[in-house]
Amino acid sequence: MQALLQRHNVIELSPLLPEKTLATLSRTAIAGAPDMASWYHLTLPAAADVDKALADLTASPAVQWAYPAPEAAPPPATPDFTSMQGYQRPAPPPPARPTTTTTGRLDESDCSIGREAPGLQFAAC
Repeated sequence: MQALLQRHNVIELSPLLPEKTLATLSRTAIAGAPDMASWYHLTLPAAADVDKALADLTASPAVQWAYPAPEAAPPPATPDFTSMQGYQRPAPPPPARPTTTTTGRLDESDCSIGREAPGLQFAAC
């Protein structure tokens, strides 16, 4: 078996399931269930001839079954939610102009602007 793995430049040969899972399965095994401890995952290089490797593995008396892993399923498409992106209420009004200067006191320009803008009143003016 080692010569076969080396001939195909196997990158990794590892058990399909971790030991902890195998221990749990062996305690709860049902009669006639396959022995999962004898199942392995084989990783080949990207340029490997997968069909040739599978044929060689299947021809080996140490291997009962050999098959390629299925292709990964494409990710699900994200639904289009743009029709649900409306506003429930109108936007709030913009915030009022600050009434104090950087010194924290009102000055004449604040009062004159306040007099010119209808609806704005300054108590200090």
